[in-house]
Amino acid sequence: MAKKVLPLGMNARNFLYILPYNKKGPKRRADNKLRTKTTLIKNNINTPELLATFTSNDSVRNFTWTDLPKSFVVKPSRGYGGSGILLVKKWDGERGFVESDREFSVDDLESHILDILSGVFSLGSLSDSAIIERKIIPMKFFKKIPILGIPDLRIIVFSGVPVMAMMRIPTLQSEGKANLTKGAVGVGIDISTGVTTTAWQKGKSIRLFPDTRIKLRGIRVPEWDEILVQAVKAQQASKLGFAGIDIVLDKNKGPMVLEVNARPGLSIQTVNRASLLERLKRVENITPKPNLERGIEIGKTLFTEDFSEKVSARKKQSNILHVFEKVTVYSENLKKEVQLDAKIDTGAYRTSIDKSLVKDLGLDRHERVVKVRSASGEGERQTVNLNFSLKGRRIQTVASIAKREHLRYPMIIGRKDLKGFLVKPHKETKT
Repeated sequence: MAKKVLPLGMNARNFLYILPYNKKGPKRRADNKLRTKTTLIKNNINTPELLATFTSNDSVRNFTWTDLPKSFVVKPSRGYGGSGILLVKKWDGERGFVESDREFSVDDLESHILDILSGVFSLGSLSDSAIIERKIIPMKFFKKIPILGIPDLRIIVFSGVPVMAMMRIPTLQSEGKANLTKGAVGVGIDISTGVTTTAWQKGKSIRLFPDTRIKLRGIRVPEWDEILVQAVKAQQASKLGFAGIDIVLDKNKGPMVLEVNARPGLSIQTVNRASLLERLKRVENITPKPNLERGIEIGKTLFTEDFSEKVSARKKQSNILHVFEKVTVYSENLKKEVQLDAKIDTGAYRTSIDKSLVKDLGLDRHERVVKVRSASGEGERQTVNLNFSLKGRRIQTVASIAKREHLRYPMIIGRKDLKGFLVKPHKETKT
């Protein structure tokens, strides 16, 4: 941490930022995972699918356990510090396995949920509700670092601006949980580039991950821009002015918001070797309140690490598109994907795909049509919701459907979906 710069302390956090910026209603909602999830879903923010809720003993006893998938997560709505969270795998409707491959039956599962309802894991030991949500399938990127558990990301967002970030990586010592007090590793992340900086475990600076000996500095977190978008959207939807947003990266669905924290912890400062107080002060007097894009731009500009110049060239390259680019297009349930070559066409407003690709992916056509202009004149086309990945960025759009079987490329990407990219007009540099 820089000299003569004081870190944000607990009292200062409470009186300077939580009290004035986090009102009682939004705080109560953030403290309840079920209400938070409802808010996220309502605002079209990616979050793990909700499979079941339990609010009474009868709801537990009357539940059909065979309806659950092979893997799922049980959580208390008002739990804290990761207590009460249970990952169940290899579930067959009657039994499955939890941590350390311990067998877990229906009776065990019911007993655990009844404990949740009685307040065993909740703040103040008050009666609680329980939720079951679909298990995250971690990206291959995250499987390389820990032996056990799934890393998550904590983004501190203040008034629409991402001000500090870290990755929490579970260890064998933390028993697969991303909890720093139990021995998980915290790794600072540069807001501008999404590249990891310093790493800490149990109050000590480390260079290599203890279980796999992987170097922790200089790792580029995938889909970083989309992670910041989801974090800021979650903060704005929560109505909290100062929030810690917890995000995981799912193999099929990309960045997903797990929790919104009204009282984010302060260890993120130690992990980043930076003062959260200093960063919050730099954002506090910005007026007018920035919109989504402007808030992210401000965060990236203000809080760039010194080393980021070393990676800036590579970062810029990741935003440069050639006339032809490889893309991955996903089905609506994200269970199927097709990789193909697409043409980048800044002359076209809307992305367009071949009708055979729509059929192959099982995409549902819209009833409404859009007017388009092409070399053959003006016309109308049907549209479809489209989810695709370009240069590591996940893009969701409405595309028009065209007959492109006679053309070399089954998909063109229009300028509506090229925000943030630079296009290099040289056909010979096809990727």
